[in-house]
Amino acid sequence: MTDTSRKRMPGAECSVSVMFVCEGCKTVYEASQIPLPATSHFRCELCDGIVHRWSGSYDYVQWKSFPRSWGGR
Repeated sequence: MTDTSRKRMPGAECSVSVMFVCEGCKTVYEASQIPLPATSHFRCELCDGIVHRWSGSYDYVQWKSFPRSWGGR
């Protein structure tokens, strides 16, 4: 029996975790890169600076931040 109750994100089976650092406040973020064409950007939840901008073959989803003690100043 197959579980169909969970909705799958397009491209989720091919996702890659990618780390980013906000240049403004040094907050570390992780996002999932999926093979879905997109143009967008992600802003830092602390300082509102642009963490990453993208346009092309991939989209970045499921952003989460890490405590500043992990890599920030």
